[in-house]
Amino acid sequence: MEKKESIKIIVKCANIYKTSLLNNNVMFVYHDRQNDNYNFFEAAFIPGNFCHMTGVVCKEGLRPNDFFNKCISHRLKEDDFEFREDGTTEMKLSVLPEVIKIHTSSRMTGTYAGTGLNLYTDRLAGGTNGCMGFKKDESTDYYAPNTVLKQDIRNVTYDPQHRIVATFVKKITDDKYNVLSYTAKKFDISELTMVTEISQKVDFTQIEM
Repeated sequence: MEKKESIKIIVKCANIYKTSLLNNNVMFVYHDRQNDNYNFFEAAFIPGNFCHMTGVVCKEGLRPNDFFNKCISHRLKEDDFEFREDGTTEMKLSVLPEVIKIHTSSRMTGTYAGTGLNLYTDRLAGGTNGCMGFKKDESTDYYAPNTVLKQDIRNVTYDPQHRIVATFVKKITDDKYNVLSYTAKKFDISELTMVTEISQKVDFTQIEM
């Protein structure tokens, strides 16, 4: 992949990130197959997370926040970054346009299995063509996105994987989730109103679909 091509992908994805995820929380609700109930995890998306998803190595002194600002202002240059020598940058960028829509495209989630990749992450969400990795911030209980993989999620997570049944979005500053961005086929969202921990976090009376 040439750098000119990579910049087009990075800038396009940065603007999707800005529009759909930036300064938002996303709650992924899934059917826990082991316990036959509904569970969830929450992620926080801030400016500095985006650089990690691209897999590039920023030039010395260019911080992740600055990298993101260059992307959304269309000022990113070829000498601002390098590709990783192991080829992972190109792989990440090839699936990033789809994975960056994580709030609508995720179908499964699971715990990272540590499959020999040089990677530290806790949980993955995505599908058969690509997925996003999240690392838990123990001080907040929110997960932060820290990588993108060109992998079938079933091959890099422990069994069983869990089906995502709904995804909710809110601004970080809001108390409750008020946007429903994804619902699994034939899933009745009203089932979640009976799950106390979820109903306390989602404003089902004002939900936008």
